[in-house]
Amino acid sequence: MNWFKIKARNGQIISPPLCRLTDFRLICNTLGGVAMIPRGSYLLWSDLLSIGWGKRDWDEQDIFLNGEDLTGLAPTGKWTGCCRPDGDHPNLESTSGFPMAYERSDCWQNQSVRIPASWYTLVYLREIRVDPFYLVGAAPLNGEDTIIERTCGPEMATALSRLKESAEKNLRAWIEDPTVAERTLQEMRVLEPDEAISLLGSMDR
Repeated sequence: MNWFKIKARNGQIISPPLCRLTDFRLICNTLGGVAMIPRGSYLLWSDLLSIGWGKRDWDEQDIFLNGEDLTGLAPTGKWTGCCRPDGDHPNLESTSGFPMAYERSDCWQNQSVRIPASWYTLVYLREIRVDPFYLVGAAPLNGEDTIIERTCGPEMATALSRLKESAEKNLRAWIEDPTVAERTLQEMRVLEPDEAISLLGSMDR
């Protein structure tokens, strides 16, 4: 498996090592506060078109990634959407104010960041030649076993660290009582994708 970092059009590296997502079961199209793809991975618009996603006037090489994988960018302060940016306009910029990406994270959307094809370059990492470790975190939520987060990494330790970090962030956003959020995090089971098939099937892809 090949791993890359994303270089923005101003030459800035804006991501950690990422791999192209090949297990499409991990894509989530559930609306409202859920990341579209696991941390540590990316997709191209052509990948989403291949599984029947809607028609948009986007280049097939436009790249999508988990917003938590972005580094060195800041909100522009100008966006459209009812609760958060809906991605209709560039809303993430470099420290010098250069438009860099479209964050899509409004309450009615699955969360992702899109970077147009002409705005980025993939930098190949020769030193990383391993298959990704994909992990799924699941815990009881509102009486049902629920996927809390999905992550991947070039090492198990990296994938696990990302899973715990993102799951804690999600639970604190979803559960008002911090004690209940912490207890739910402690109850989270760490699964491989094949162990979570029934739960993954519940995500509307």
